[in-house]
Amino acid sequence: MLSEIMLTRSNGLPRVVAANLKDPFINIRASYELIDKALGLTKLVERIVIEDVEQEAIFASTVTALRHLDRGDDWAKVWLYFLSQLTDALGVGISRFRCHLCQRRVTEQARWVPHERWFVCGHCQVSPSILFVEASPKLIKLLMILRSESYEFLRKIRLDEPVTLKTEEIFLREITNWLNRPWSDYASLARG
Repeated sequence: MLSEIMLTRSNGLPRVVAANLKDPFINIRASYELIDKALGLTKLVERIVIEDVEQEAIFASTVTALRHLDRGDDWAKVWLYFLSQLTDALGVGISRFRCHLCQRRVTEQARWVPHERWFVCGHCQVSPSILFVEASPKLIKLLMILRSESYEFLRKIRLDEPVTLKTEEIFLREITNWLNRPWSDYASLARG
């Protein structure tokens, strides 16, 4: 994957200064559509590497996502898996699938409260003044799969478009809350 990576501890520079790739990404370079998707990945990473976070894992996830994109994998799966890994690397990954109020395991209809980073199950009430994202059982299951399964497992399942769009929104809300930017600035699936 990588033949060389150059790191620095200088405060004025990002930790990853340069990298030489063995993969030429020929298919990406030959398609405007794939170039646009690759730029979506790098646009998000470019903003993050300025911050003080562990960049090696983010860089490796980016290269892996580009390799999947180059080999023609489904963009929604590549993008969502990348976003899942990125939220984990930033420390904002969704890992607690229990209702914040009653502690029940969340498997049915629920609500994700992005600013608090917790779920509220369908049995408990959320104040109407709190911003939340509706989470269907399929969305919750997809979030669990992205959290615990390999990319190869994800490649084998069929994704519903409404679920992928909501999943993208949830991940991007987590990342952009971390960046303090609107999530729609980085949406890829919602743009079409």
